[in-house]
Formats: sequence, structure tokens, C-alpha cells
Amino acid sequence: MTPWRFYLLLISATFAFSGNGLGMPAEWKYSQSFSVGQTGLVKVAIPLSTLTSCRPGWPDLRLIEAASNQVPFVIERNAPPVPFSESASFFQSRIENETTVVRFATERQNAPEAVDLETPEPQFLKAVLFEASADGRLWQTIARGVPLFVRAGGQRQLRLPLPNGQWHHFRLTIDDRRSAPIPFTGARLYFASAVGVPSEPLPVEMLERTEEPGRTRVNLRLGGANLVLDSLTIETPEPLFSRAVLLAKPFFTAGEAHETTISSGLVYRLDSGTNRAAPKLSVANGLTVDSQQLSLVIENLDNPPLALVGLTARFRTVYLVFNVATLGVYSLLSGNPDCPVPRYDLAEMQGGLRGASILPVVPGPLTENPAYQRVDKLAMIDALGAPMDPALWHFRKLIPLASAGVHQVELDLDVLAHASQGFGDLRIVQQGLQIPYILDRTPILRSVTPTVTLADEPKRSNVSRWKLAMTNVGPWFSSLTATSSTPYFRREVRVTAARIDQFGNSYQDTLGSVMWTRLPEDKSALLRLSLSPTTVTNAVFLEIENGDNPPLKLDDIRMWWQTSRLVFKTKPSESLALYYGNPEVNPPRYDLDLLGPRLIAADKTSPRLSAEEILKPIAKSEAFNPAGWPFWSVLGLVVVALLVVISRLLPR
Repeated sequence: MTPWRFYLLLISATFAFSGNGLGMPAEWKYSQSFSVGQTGLVKVAIPLSTLTSCRPGWPDLRLIEAASNQVPFVIERNAPPVPFSESASFFQSRIENETTVVRFATERQNAPEAVDLETPEPQFLKAVLFEASADGRLWQTIARGVPLFVRAGGQRQLRLPLPNGQWHHFRLTIDDRRSAPIPFTGARLYFASAVGVPSEPLPVEMLERTEEPGRTRVNLRLGGANLVLDSLTIETPEPLFSRAVLLAKPFFTAGEAHETTISSGLVYRLDSGTNRAAPKLSVANGLTVDSQQLSLVIENLDNPPLALVGLTARFRTVYLVFNVATLGVYSLLSGNPDCPVPRYDLAEMQGGLRGASILPVVPGPLTENPAYQRVDKLAMIDALGAPMDPALWHFRKLIPLASAGVHQVELDLDVLAHASQGFGDLRIVQQGLQIPYILDRTPILRSVTPTVTLADEPKRSNVSRWKLAMTNVGPWFSSLTATSSTPYFRREVRVTAARIDQFGNSYQDTLGSVMWTRLPEDKSALLRLSLSPTTVTNAVFLEIENGDNPPLKLDDIRMWWQTSRLVFKTKPSESLALYYGNPEVNPPRYDLDLLGPRLIAADKTSPRLSAEEILKPIAKSEAFNPAGWPFWSVLGLVVVALLVVISRLLPR
């Protein structure tokens, strides 16, 4: 296409829309104005507030000039060149003592920016020492204790980033002391261009930080949404560390809110003496984010939690390219929940719009359109549902509220102990009517400290045994943690529960076991023992096989459980209560499921449940006792019948 035909088509496209006013600007909730003092092809950086006020993908973004005429535009998003990858030219893997040593190399002159290991193993967790060399003789440590893992849920961390340097040979020493060796079949090296893209700062707010066994979870609120992250950077004064990190966001399905991993990476700083490799503290490069709520999970393994000072972020600048035919004031419109994606002729000419000059203007603040019909997305939620008779429920807890709006209630141990499996019997009731809710299953780990009593058995002198008594009996505890001040040891640890089978016989049910090892150079000795998904009684025992060694001294024993939240909207009331403890009832079905994503994304208060009230005692069904008289009576009748049959078969 010749230049004069291109500009003729561009001008004709503009005038084609000049007489087509929006007609109903009240359909758009927000507007931002800016002045244009030059004609021709220009581009303007779209403000963060505009991106956030739009729907994901910006289908409701419009540009109008002073006469309310719609102006065609093209959205320009700069992206760095796509990195390329190739397999290592040399690869070798061998087992040495209690380690697996992997060596590989590349023949390219430019060094890769990351390497990715290949393995058919479906599930594992290993710590690795990562070294690099320019000539294959003089090695430099890049990262120590880096976690490599593949989880059953699909989460993977097999990529190891590299700092700037002339690296062509690589060596990985994988620790196999705690689990069997796994096969590594190859390595892939990633090369990328150093070309950057325009970016802008993005505010990040740390809402909540919780320490879980082996990991730190930080709930974040980004300063904007519907954008592409350029980086999310961890701020910490730690001089020497290496951690795998995950980014997750909430998603809604089948009437429940869950969490899905959207990005994973590795952060580290190696500043120890002469080992001063360039740190890597940023992740999520190029990640598209359509929600302001994210969770950052830092995998600590057996290391202490990082001293996290804060988080910073940047997002990639997005430009609006359009032709200025008339000087004056232009406005960006956003916030229309129903409009379709605009269709402009300029989209077909996007390749010829790269030469547009950047207009150095900053649109004004995001203002609400006075003609907009103010509609609360949650106003249509009917706070009251069907009536409910609480006579069949055994327990309840009052929910104290201080204000109206959207609330989230965390299920505590009382509810987990007495509610039915799957929480199908949970009901929020106000004045005899149900309050529809959404079950938010975003993983939240909490802990409780049990009452620990020494329970050694004389016949097992080489076993240390403690009884762990808990106030709540019935919930499933996912893991147990403990610490020890002993400088080095290697012991088998297990958790058992005393149970009674259907015949009245007592037995020990093993809930979990692990080999607990500490070396003198380890900073801490943290026991992390996963427990089987079964209910826990009040007769739980922690056992340690000492062999011929002195017993270990344990500290800070904790039982961990995973809880969920109920999200609902209502007004304060003295009669608002959560009912539970009815295994015969079916799970509720609310129309509120259709508005689940809006409810999860809304600002919420977090009231705490009050003390548990027992509405009626649970009837203890008489268990079948095979040692009782009914069993022996039936057995006697069977024996007599068999004797009669045998006597008839014998010859006289």
C-alpha cells in the first residue's frame, strides 16, 4: 500500500465515524479527558486507572472527541522478543553416593539466561547445588539449596535462572539423602534478547502474611488490573538465599472459589565473600493479570522464612494509537459491562501505525460520568433465601456483624469437627431464613498447639512416645511440625492414632511417617510430617525411633489444618448464625453461584464466629458388639443347624 493511499484510508475511517455519535454516553461509567495540540497519527499511554476500570481485554474502551464523536483507534502493546531454546549439546547424569550429578553444556557463544531440566518423574521434591563455568574447569556457585519439584497438582519448578556471565558449562548436584534418586533425561537452555519494553510502576499492598509449614503465603492487592506485569520484585535484606515462588489467583467453579497457580519462578541472592553473583529478585515477567487479588507463595523448605520488607511491581505500558483530525479535548470512556468489542478499519492497518509519535500528555483523573445510571453489581443480591427449620441441626455459632455489605467467615475447628464432610450441612440463617453464601476453598493453613504428655511404653525402651491431646476431636489435620535443639541426628518419626474396629478390638492407625535428619551445618531442625486425610481422635501419639541414641528434645509441636471461608452479603442482625451438624441434609443450591466471581472480588469484612452452642446432643448409636449375647445366640443357632444337616447326611 502506497503512503498516500494509507493516509487517505486513515482519514476516511475517521470521518466515517465522525457523524456517528455515541448517542447514549450514560452507558459508560468513567471518563478521562486530555487535550491534543497536534494533528496526524499519535499515540497516548493509557493510564493505569483506565485499564483497571475496563473489563478484561479492554472491550469497553472508547475514545471520543469534544463533539461526542467516536474516534477509531488501535491498541499497541509492546512485547519483548520471544526467547528461543535448544537442547544442551552435551548432557550427562550419574549417581555418586547420596547425590545425582548432572552435567551439560552449550556450544553457543552467548550464554543462556535459564536452564530447564527434563525428567519423566511424576512427583518429587529435591534440593540442588547449581554451578556454572566458562571453561568446564573453574566452577562458580550460582545457587545452593535450590528446590526442584513436580507436584501431583501440576505445579512444576524445574527451571533455574542464570545471572549475567559467560557460562557455557553447567553442573547440578542433587541431594538424594531424603528420597530415592530420580532420572534426569536432558536439559533445555533458554536464550533471550536484552531488548526491554516501556513499563510503569504498579503499587502493591501486602494484605496478610501467614507462615505455613515449609512455606510463606502473602495475600496481595495490586494497584491495578487488566494489565501485563513486567516484574514483581521481592524486597529483602537477606544476603544469601534461594527460594521457589508461586503466584496464584482465585477462580470460581461449581459454586465454590478455589485457587490456581498462574506463575512460578525462582528468586535468590548470593552475596557471600567472593561469591557475588547478580541477584534475581523478580518474577512474573510477561504475566497477564486480570485481577487485583493475588497470592504469593514462597517455598522455604527447611529454611527459616525470609525477612520480607515489601514488594514492588511494574506493568507494561499500553498505547492508544489514533489519528487526530480536529484539535481539542478528547476523552477515554470505560466501565461498560455490556458493550461488545469495537470493530474499526484501523485494526487491519496495524502494521502501518508503528510510526506514530508519542503524545506527551497525561489524561486527567478517572471521573464518574454524571449521566451514568449507577448500578451496584451486588445490589441485586437477595440477602434472604428459603426458610429453614433448625430443629435437625446439632450446633450453631452466632456471627456478629458491625456493618452491612459483603462478609467472609472463616470456618474454625469447632465447625470442621462437627460439620459433615464436604460442608454440605452449613447454613447461614437470619430470622428463620437462609442467607445464600459462596464456599471459598482457597487454601488457608492454621495451626493449634496440642497438650503434650509423655507416654513412653516400658516394653519399647528405644522409642520416645508422646500423647497429643486436642480440644477438638474430628477434623482432619494435614500435617505436624516440631523443632529440636539437638545439633545432628537421623530418626524415624511417625504419628499414630488409637482406634477401635468393628469387632471392638483396639489398634494403632499410622497417620504419617518420615525420616527426620539434621546435619551440624543446618540452621534449624524443622520436622514437617504430612498426615493422611482421615479424622483425628483425641488419642494421637507422636513416636520417634531412637535406636541406641539419647532421646530428642522436642519444641513447638503444632498440628496444622486447612480451612475454608463462607462469603455472603447481608445486614447486621442479632439472630444471624451459622448452623452445622446435620449429616442427613443435602448440600444447598443457591442462585448466588451465578454471581460468585463478583462476590469473591468484592471488599469484605471478616467477622469471627462466636462460641459453639449445642442445640441438641448427638445420639450415640449403639455399635454392634460381636462379643455380646446377640452374636453368640446367632452363632449357636448356626452351629445347631449345621449339626442337624450333618447328622442327616451320615449313614445310620
